[in-house]
Amino acid sequence: MIIGTDVDLTIFRTDRMWLAWLEKMFGKKVLPLQNIDYNFDNYYLEEHEETDNAFTKDWFFNREDLYTKRRLYIMKDAVEVCNRLKARGHRVYAITDSSKVNLISKFVMCKSVFLMDKVFRRSNKASVDVDIFIDDRNKYLNQFKDKKDTILIKVVTPYTQDEELLPEVAERVIEVEGNGAWYDIYRIILQEEEKREN
Repeated sequence: MIIGTDVDLTIFRTDRMWLAWLEKMFGKKVLPLQNIDYNFDNYYLEEHEETDNAFTKDWFFNREDLYTKRRLYIMKDAVEVCNRLKARGHRVYAITDSSKVNLISKFVMCKSVFLMDKVFRRSNKASVDVDIFIDDRNKYLNQFKDKKDTILIKVVTPYTQDEELLPEVAERVIEVEGNGAWYDIYRIILQEEEKREN
């Protein structure tokens, strides 16, 4: 099978990198405990409207070395599970709606750490043919509404979404969360593998 996975908040914990950077820049911790806005800038910049664009999300994520020169947090067990899937003969693709600027460093990490078969930059992630698709954002899962044979796995995060899951997508989505998310993903894929063999 071909497994497509998002990158940010699915295999890499870029939220931790971004938050650590904001806390250092502004010298404070302000995130609420729940219903956390996906755009952390909203907690920091509203008090600093005069702050120039050097402190915005766009500046942070539009760095060529974002994935190669910073301390990179990887989702627990993600590397091991990807390697196990590849050892079982599956192909694993990274599919990202990424900044062109940081794409090279993201590509390097996906190929060297996760040994991804391919890395795609797509705003419409459903344009890549996969059997299983993994993402944390509803808007990308919704893009698969017409690809009814694609199994959809949502990595649940504490962050707000910019759209709700479409009803016809929501009924197909399998949610995973917490420290065991990638082992749950592995279990789901093995179950699907078994179904296809029978």
